Amino acid sequence: MTYLSQLRLQNAYDLLTNSDLPISTIADQTGFPNEKSFRQRFTKTYGQRPSAYRQNLQRSKIDR
Repeated sequence: MTYLSQLRLQNAYDLLTNSDLPISTIADQTGFPNEKSFRQRFTKTYGQRPSAYRQNLQRSKIDR
């Protein structure tokens, strides 16, 4: 179960980083039961919400 969750989260991270898909779509496409469970797992693993991560990523791209 843990391996599967890590794999889903890694795929979601890749989509979050490399696409403009809505977070709800990313959660759905990567096998999370809903956006809330994805958001909680992402926050626990990466220390910030997916939306905040994406905003910080976009800011860092602009600053370059």
